[in-house]
Amino acid sequence: MLQSKQISRVLCQGLKPVPVTSSSPSQTESSLAAPISVSLLSSKGVPLSTVIKADSQLTIDNIKIYSLLAFNNYDSREAWCLVKVDSELRLVMGKLQLTQETEENKMYVVVLYDSSLPDAIAKAKLDGLTEALNTGLEGFS
Repeated sequence: MLQSKQISRVLCQGLKPVPVTSSSPSQTESSLAAPISVSLLSSKGVPLSTVIKADSQLTIDNIKIYSLLAFNNYDSREAWCLVKVDSELRLVMGKLQLTQETEENKMYVVVLYDSSLPDAIAKAKLDGLTEALNTGLEGFS
C-alpha cells in the first residue's frame, strides 16, 4: 500500500509536461503543456493530497474550490467527468476503483488544467493516475 510521500510522487507524475501541437492556418507550432494541479479527494470531496505546478498562479485555496466544483458536478454513475470552469480552466475527475470500497473510503482524482493542454491528454493523464493509484492503494480500507 502506498504511503503519503509515495502518493504525492504518483500525483507528481501527472504534472509532467507533454508536447502538444497547435496549428493555425499559417503555421504549426509545438510546445510543452502540463496540468496546473492534481488532487486526490476523499469521499466527501476534501483534498487528501494535492500537487501543484511550480509556476502556477493559483493558490491552494483556489484549487480546493475547483476540486469541490468538480466533485459537485460528478455523476457517480459515470467513470469520469469533464468540467469547464471558464474559457481557460478545465477539470477532469475520475473515481478510483478500490477492491474493498465502502461509502467512507471512496476516493477521486482531479486534474486541473488550462486550455493549452488538450482534453484528451488530460483524460489520458487521469487514466494513468487512477490506474497507478488503484494498484498502489489496493487493500486500503
